[in-house]
Amino acid sequence: MTKKKPQKKKRKKISAAWKELRKIHRKGPKRVRIDNPRRKNGVDPLTVRKNIKIIRVFINKGYSENNKMTIIIFNRVFEELGLFREKSYKMERNKLTRAGIAFKKLFDTFGHNEYLQKTQKEMKLDNAVGRCLIFAEHFKVYDTTLYITPAQSEKNERDSTLEHVQKLFQRESSPVKVRHEVEYM
Repeated sequence: MTKKKPQKKKRKKISAAWKELRKIHRKGPKRVRIDNPRRKNGVDPLTVRKNIKIIRVFINKGYSENNKMTIIIFNRVFEELGLFREKSYKMERNKLTRAGIAFKKLFDTFGHNEYLQKTQKEMKLDNAVGRCLIFAEHFKVYDTTLYITPAQSEKNERDSTLEHVQKLFQRESSPVKVRHEVEYM
């Protein structure tokens, strides 16, 4: 008995449509990257109203006053962050949304004096935001609002501190001098 040699499988004929599909797949998916508007004739595109969206931000640090900030970004970035016009977003500092995470670096940019002087800065962030303008004041015209509140742990810590301070300054807890009747000779 002689052993039969294993036969090679015959390769099916490949259709032209399949060849075209493979060719497209090898090239990879088509990605369209929309760039931000460019500077023309010395005009910064962040100063042209049709290119930008204005975001108003209230940062509550747990004190009596909120820090007010305005952020100007490009329209493309506004859409990428999932923000909508005429809508307000409220988030805790430790539970930020995508937009909150993108702007997190900006929340501590200004100090007390800069808020008083209503300072303006231009920053470039490493995330999707890129280049943006920040103002330590609010504009009358805006597209959306972000409210940043302290985390629950920060609130608890602040409340316990206030309670401790009140106990220190209450009259009952402060040491009272006892007067003794003393007779002199």
